Amino acid sequence: MTLYLYLFSLLFTRFETVSILDKSKLYVYDVYFIEQNGDTLTKEKISFKPSDNPWKYQKEYQKEIEYIYMPDYSGLQRFIHPLKGFEKRIERNTKKSFNRKSWSNYTWINKFEKTGFVESDSILWIHPPRSNQYCYNDLTAFPEVKFNELKEGGKWESKTYILKGYPSNKEFVGIRNDSYKVERLLSYPLFSQQLEECWLIETTSTHSKLPESRANFIFHRNYGFISMEYFFYNGIKIIYKLQQIEI
Repeated sequence: MTLYLYLFSLLFTRFETVSILDKSKLYVYDVYFIEQNGDTLTKEKISFKPSDNPWKYQKEYQKEIEYIYMPDYSGLQRFIHPLKGFEKRIERNTKKSFNRKSWSNYTWINKFEKTGFVESDSILWIHPPRSNQYCYNDLTAFPEVKFNELKEGGKWESKTYILKGYPSNKEFVGIRNDSYKVERLLSYPLFSQQLEECWLIETTSTHSKLPESRANFIFHRNYGFISMEYFFYNGIKIIYKLQQIEI
């Protein structure tokens, strides 16, 4: 797994922990990776489990969150990785795997990922999934809510420094500036009901080397981010829809 290093202004502030994400629950999403031509390359489920454990790369500021991937192996056979270092690794591992029992044993596909999140009385901020085809999520604003701006017309900014990783993520290296705007309250279908008091948050992200990408989040005070839609500079889309919450 490649290690990316980020610097965030929010990490230099201490927060009082609150609880929107329930540490005893597993949040399950349907996720669609849609290609430039509109075809759905992969449809799979991703679950995440927040915890109270410190995240090892930012122990003082972030808690650990674990993503559990249920890969769409058929679709991933056609995935072209945007980072050339990873694409070369995939080619090597593909050749090595001919004697293995199934394509699902390819070692470049991660089934688990541990990363960090911040939850406090002033902010909820989460590293999105970034393994496998979800590496594109490095190019858009991360799921974030500043509660004092959670009102129609609320705005805030953030900056992310994407540094070098291994084997190479040079294509994404640069500075990403994110702009968030709270558009409006709306109702949203969730768990066979129409959920009220949902906030639509729209974001734009400018990269020092790449064109603009966008993301839209739908946030609810009881469930967190119930929908996340990412629109990347090259026409690729990734859509997350919360489907269930398990104890």
